Amino acid sequence: MFISNNISLENLKNFKRIGIGFSGGLDSCVLLHSLSVSFQDTSKLVAIHINHGISKDSDLWEKKCKDIAGDLNIPFYTKKLNFKDSNVSEDTLREARYKAFEEWAQEGDLICTAHHKDDQLETIFFRLMRGTGIEGLKGIPVWRKVSGLSYFRPFLSFSKKELFEYAVLNNIKWTEDESNLDVKFSRNFIRNSVFPLLLKFWPRFGKSLLFLSKEALHSQSILDEISKNDLESCRLRSSEELSVQKVNSFSYQRIRNLLYRWLSESSSVSLSVKQMEEIINLITQKQESSDHVILISSKDNNNSHDLRMFKRVLYLLPKEYC
Repeated sequence: MFISNNISLENLKNFKRIGIGFSGGLDSCVLLHSLSVSFQDTSKLVAIHINHGISKDSDLWEKKCKDIAGDLNIPFYTKKLNFKDSNVSEDTLREARYKAFEEWAQEGDLICTAHHKDDQLETIFFRLMRGTGIEGLKGIPVWRKVSGLSYFRPFLSFSKKELFEYAVLNNIKWTEDESNLDVKFSRNFIRNSVFPLLLKFWPRFGKSLLFLSKEALHSQSILDEISKNDLESCRLRSSEELSVQKVNSFSYQRIRNLLYRWLSESSSVSLSVKQMEEIINLITQKQESSDHVILISSKDNNNSHDLRMFKRVLYLLPKEYC
């Protein structure tokens, strides 16, 4: 069973402030309570509530969250997003929440979220259904840094059932969001319809999925080690220049692995399989002096680069828009 002592404060003491993603649901209430018990000085903690504005009860939930934080002597911060369309996608809502976290944060801050083992299983399965590689099978990391902001998920080794038992034992009150039962959302469909059926026929399904994730983590670590060494051997005057001749000395699989690492380090652009094939075809051709350009962009086109090959050198250049 989860207890507040399961959270190691040694990992948290060097952060200036610790923002706690606080929706008022069971998971985040347990997180807020357990951290309030663990910290002698709760002024370092901040309950961050994102009011999506979708439900008719959104403002009521915000008030309840503020009251709960106040009872625990934890400062409260809220951000209202005012989504008008209740059909807004899960991806859009998640991106809005993380943007709100970044707006709140300052240098040296940490964000804690209450993702648990059941969330991990849903994430891995959802990525499998949508299509993913080894990187996606790793699932949700315990620690992650995005745009300079650190995130920590201390509950990933604990199940929803264990958090529920903690809440009951400590008389914690939480809010049930009715949208969690709406199967038009992919994760709700997986949680409420797919997983119960799978577990009925394969009781060890969850353990098997977590084993797959662990193996993916090991495999990705090896790929990362190889790509790091390969990339260093191919770099020229700067990190944005690669020797096409040296890249071409590797197998197709290692070129692909190397390019993914190079582009992820130098930009936030996510390549499609088609784009990757186009780049590899460009590298492996025999023309020496012709100038070739491939435009690679993020989905929203806010981050675009020219990948240019000239005289057997591969350049990654930010594309400026007027």
